[in-house]
Amino acid sequence: MNASNDQSVQETASDAASCKLSAARLGYWEDPFAHMFSSHHRKMPIINRGYYARVRSIELLLQRFLGTPGKRQVLVLGAGQDTMYYRLKKLHPELLRDVLYVEMDFPMITRAKVRLCRRHKAVAECIGTVETNEIELKANGYALAACDLRDLPTVQAKCAWAGIDFAVPTLVLSECVLCYMEPAHSQPLLDWFGSSFADAAVVVYEQIRPHDAFGQTMVDNIRLRGCDLKSVHAFPEPDDQRRRFTASGFGHVECWDMNRVYYEFLPVDERKQKEHLELFDELEEYHMLQGHYCLVVAVKDPQSASRPALELHFRDASA
Repeated sequence: MNASNDQSVQETASDAASCKLSAARLGYWEDPFAHMFSSHHRKMPIINRGYYARVRSIELLLQRFLGTPGKRQVLVLGAGQDTMYYRLKKLHPELLRDVLYVEMDFPMITRAKVRLCRRHKAVAECIGTVETNEIELKANGYALAACDLRDLPTVQAKCAWAGIDFAVPTLVLSECVLCYMEPAHSQPLLDWFGSSFADAAVVVYEQIRPHDAFGQTMVDNIRLRGCDLKSVHAFPEPDDQRRRFTASGFGHVECWDMNRVYYEFLPVDERKQKEHLELFDELEEYHMLQGHYCLVVAVKDPQSASRPALELHFRDASA
């Protein structure tokens, strides 16, 4: 394992937090906690709009999953400094009743997050009474676990520590995480989700299409930052992503590029309102960029009660 590459991958957590703060400050979505986990640097409009598509699509799927009856579990891989749990707890607490929300990341990342959770009173109050050490914390309905996702036995042990119940419907979220792992490490993880959970679903956001000119430049630019997209050539197209999850035991798999997600999944009225937040003259470049990212939704059991909530086929009623 390359320590330099690991360090660069871990630094992407700060980059993502900064981009999310930039977009939230402009009104792309509401996040009263983002400024507590990042410093503010306003990003280019193309970045803000891309993060809007990324964050809102995942948020919509998550909220619909949590809105289905009964106990639910959420497992966030490579959670970084993401604030989704705290936002839900403050803005939509009803969705977190009977929910266990577990975040996992490298110890260096969780150490920083534990420190920030302690520092900011609003976050500490949101989480409630905790069991904690320097790199992990656990509270009623929430856990932050330190582990290397390439180490499957440790992932399994941390799930047990957090109180994960394999009989409870579980949604696994992965934003630009599996793409930095060799398939030899990511596939056993997906296989385990597919075999061990009675009712599992996985939502993945990551890069695709590395072979055209734009894709090659994207891969090269990320490599120059010290990060290798280690699985993008193994799963370069939406069909490859679908086969990846089918092979891991998921019976219903959808994969859309982010252009399709943006125009066919996000609520139309909301999307049009957000498009007026900034002057935007980069539409062609935006479409190229979005065409090189995808959203995967994989549901283990096609008959699962969770499946209708997670299907990507959705249009706003006003469309």
